[in-house]
Amino acid sequence: NASNHLQDVVDTNHIGLWGTSMGGGHVLRAAAMDSEIRAVVASVPHVKSAFESVLRTIQRDPAVASVGLVKIAGALIKYGLHQLLYGATTYVPLHGPPMSAAMMQNPGDDEGYGSLIEEPARDVGWTNLASVGSIIPTLLYRPLNTVHNITAPTLLIAAQFDTLCPAADSEAAFGRMNPRTTKLVTLKNATHFSVYNGELLERSVTEMVEFYKAHL
Repeated sequence: NASNHLQDVVDTNHIGLWGTSMGGGHVLRAAAMDSEIRAVVASVPHVKSAFESVLRTIQRDPAVASVGLVKIAGALIKYGLHQLLYGATTYVPLHGPPMSAAMMQNPGDDEGYGSLIEEPARDVGWTNLASVGSIIPTLLYRPLNTVHNITAPTLLIAAQFDTLCPAADSEAAFGRMNPRTTKLVTLKNATHFSVYNGELLERSVTEMVEFYKAHL
């Protein structure tokens, strides 16, 4: 566990985890497996599987969703052939508009993620690509299944209008966790990507710092 790797470097009696989006799901999963974690903050966390996200997209706009699904299916077939013939991976855009082959293509995902990538990141070689091989694990990855095992005090920060990791998913996680040690904060009028800027970022950071002060 994390404590074993860090015991010679830090005070293992005060280990806190923080993660956002997919990373938010990771810290929930890690805390569920490590009882020595002392506090967890998960901001707009991925808690349900990407497969469930796809189903929501189909229900919301089946015509638009079907085009994107066909393109992603084509990317998976291409990936399988490249693996078989060359042992090499292939890529799709990480974020893109609806009806693209991008992994994230809900309305607002393309603009939202793109707004976070500043020129210094591009200067050092960041590109808008994701390995096609990561699609299947993401479709099945569901931290919600293990959140009931978390013993550490946990803060869940959700965004009211999040279409990528909906607030309802954080509410579902909260419902499976110990209500005496779990706090859910929903940021009003927020989207998945707006929590990283301005007043919403300040609110998130304030909530996080106060939570850590109380539990670490």
